[in-house]
Amino acid sequence: MFLTLDPELQVLGEAANGAEAVALAETLKPDVVLMDLLMPVMSGLDATAAIRARADAPQVIILTSVMEDAAVTAVFRAGAVGYLLKSTEADELRRAIKEAAAGHPQFSPQVAARLLMEAQQTAGQDAFTDQEAEVLRLAAQGLSHGEIAGRLLVPEPAVHGAIGGILDKLRLADQAQAALLEFSNQLLSRPDSPALMTTLVQETQRLLATDACAVLLLSVDRQSLVFRAASGWRQDPVASGRRLALHWESAVGAGQVMRTGQAWQTADLATVVADSAREAAADAAAAWLDEGFRGHALIPLVAEGRVVGVLALNSRRPRRLSDEEIRFLRLLANQAALVLVQARLLEAERVQHGLEEDLAVARQIQLSLLPEHSPQMSGWEFAAAYRAAQQVGGDLYDFVELPGTPPRLGLLIADVSGKGAAAALFMAHTRAVVRAAALTEKGPAAALELANAQILKDNQTSHFVSAFYGVLDTASGRLTFANGGHNRPLWWRAAAGDFTELNSQGIVLGLLPAVELEELEKSLAPGDLVVLYTDGITEAINPAEELFGEARLRGAIAAVEPKTPQRVVDAILEAVQAFSSGAPQADDFTLVAVRRLADGG
Repeated sequence: MFLTLDPELQVLGEAANGAEAVALAETLKPDVVLMDLLMPVMSGLDATAAIRARADAPQVIILTSVMEDAAVTAVFRAGAVGYLLKSTEADELRRAIKEAAAGHPQFSPQVAARLLMEAQQTAGQDAFTDQEAEVLRLAAQGLSHGEIAGRLLVPEPAVHGAIGGILDKLRLADQAQAALLEFSNQLLSRPDSPALMTTLVQETQRLLATDACAVLLLSVDRQSLVFRAASGWRQDPVASGRRLALHWESAVGAGQVMRTGQAWQTADLATVVADSAREAAADAAAAWLDEGFRGHALIPLVAEGRVVGVLALNSRRPRRLSDEEIRFLRLLANQAALVLVQARLLEAERVQHGLEEDLAVARQIQLSLLPEHSPQMSGWEFAAAYRAAQQVGGDLYDFVELPGTPPRLGLLIADVSGKGAAAALFMAHTRAVVRAAALTEKGPAAALELANAQILKDNQTSHFVSAFYGVLDTASGRLTFANGGHNRPLWWRAAAGDFTELNSQGIVLGLLPAVELEELEKSLAPGDLVVLYTDGITEAINPAEELFGEARLRGAIAAVEPKTPQRVVDAILEAVQAFSSGAPQADDFTLVAVRRLADGG
């Protein structure tokens, strides 16, 4: 881990879930804990609150890939001293850890912008001071604490104090914090989204002592809100499949909440209906009045930075929620939205697991399309290797036994643009097309040109393919070949002890309706070796982001003695692996090696 590179920092341990993080924090007594927001077993929010509740607690920085506006105030209220994205630069993260250890709050410009927006919305005794709001505004511009101090002409400790004051105001009173944690635990105990939403409406109704509560989510067409959970209704709107038309332009009600992401309420819905200038709002309000509701509040549900629905609270008598109640409701809604996101991620993991199983089957099918073994032909040796960067890939190679005499063998290597399942499907199609073209008895150039026409005709995507196809006369050693925009194979000439390229000219297949490819012929002498490869070999990278390159490829081949095809293929793969030093494979690897044996060999 890069943190270990800093002599001033020591990594004491790593936790696989929130509960383990709490236990390790108590046992190891660290100065700072880096906590992911979406932790299994116990959420990062709950784990942070549990850690900070203890005496002599370490500082906690939320370090997450989720730039979730709804989470920002919640994590600081739980006691975190920082909220940073995983994309934060390494040097900046190390600096933030050291600052946090000294008790100085740390957050990204995005988080500062969110806190500033909260400050602009907040009224009453918890409102931020002008200086606190100015500190947030400058932090949102990406300024460091020292730069902020210089801009405001105050000492840096004053900036730390202002930010500390901001966070203190964000933290709930003990009773509200306890209610939040209880509510969070209730949500986390529900394994799926419907159960989560049912818990949300029931607990919100109980905590706010209101007559009814409902969750409405945005429909796919974005034209209505659909009831997903309800509590306290006389006629269950979920069971009846009830929807409310969404008026995005409305200055009141759900349209205003969905458009602005701000809470909205009225003490008495009857006054909204009575306002004839708001016909759309009156229509929407009438749906609630049918249930006898008067007091009406709508809180936005924000997930992944988007308003995805509303939390509706209703009373059957006129009632207006206090600012404190609205703030607390926003917190509950924020927490609920986070857990709903987590539930969706878990569901996505289940779907991903199913996809991975399907891809494993697809991989077996794809491998079955490649030659089961290399040809066994008198006077010749062959070897090949294929390694996909993902479960399936877009490279292919093939040996095509051509009819007639003298014995001839088609050698094909190709690389479809892109990677993954789409490239694999295109690869299977390309193999069938090129093989069919090769069996027409036409030369390599004509075969690839015919394949190009068929690939372009059937191509409904933006994929294209580079391909090298050669026909080897095994009796004479003549290799006739054409190249459709592929890496030029390397020809090791044993007598001369050097390399030359099989450098016929041509462009990739599947882009232009008519291509003309150059066809050349070379004679392979006894001991000569030809290596076909895809660009995954030469474009393999190491941790320094250097390319393996053709020079290293030639060096790996030249170093092998004797140059049997299998030894050459193995040596190339070993050289690439050693060069990469653990860097992930970015592209598919494919190699084909052909060697002519000594006469009579």
